Amino acid sequence: MPGWPRLKIFDASAAIALFGEIDRPGLVDGLLKLGHVLAIPGYVMDKELLSARVRKRAEELVRQGKIVVLEPSTQDELGASARIVRGLGQGESETIIACKRAQRQGRAYCILDDRLARARAQRQGVPFTGVLGLLRMLKDRGIVEGSEMGEIVAELRRSGFRLPGNIDV
Repeated sequence: MPGWPRLKIFDASAAIALFGEIDRPGLVDGLLKLGHVLAIPGYVMDKELLSARVRKRAEELVRQGKIVVLEPSTQDELGASARIVRGLGQGESETIIACKRAQRQGRAYCILDDRLARARAQRQGVPFTGVLGLLRMLKDRGIVEGSEMGEIVAELRRSGFRLPGNIDV
């Protein structure tokens, strides 16, 4: 992963939200325009993007070179990280492990929305944000307008994506 100083590694819920529930190509393009490299662990891509629509969109983004699929963790990495990822799903575990691996070569962030996964990442010094954090960054950089931010949050709520009740958009 050399040369990826601004890597964003998505877990399944974040990928599903961004590529399925929101599905606004301008968001992905905006992140790329800001110099971020978007990645999904191979396990998440292969085993957790179950919706045909989300999977098709993710595969299309991979073909277009907009998303990179990361290699799965090795057995040694999984073994060494067993305590870190205890209680997490395989996709969240892979996301945190991939981020720790990537941090050795540049700046990387996990995109996690699960409370336990975020707590585990924080304890390990793995930087993270969530879908709302990405949206706020895009809004702060002028890629997403305030009115569009409200529409996106409404779309997420309608889809069942868990959000805090008091979101400042």
